[in-house]
Amino acid sequence: EDVKRGEESVAEYGFNEVASEKISLDRRARDTRPQECKYWNYPNVDKLPTASVVLVFYDEGWSTLVRTFHSVINTSPKELLKDI
Repeated sequence: EDVKRGEESVAEYGFNEVASEKISLDRRARDTRPQECKYWNYPNVDKLPTASVVLVFYDEGWSTLVRTFHSVINTSPKELLKDI
């Protein structure tokens, strides 16, 4: 059953959503930024503009979409993220 659903999801979404559903929706991805960027501190964060994140999707697998929302929330400075 899972194999068949996996094959169908590959045909529909381009990836195996059955396998994707087994991955936590709220997970931490490895930080791949260059070392010098990981600890950069911006002075006066309260003076920086806020940002809105627009996720454009069509016929997307539900698990990957929810995981993307979690990633944006988990990795964006709360004071700078206006909305998604």
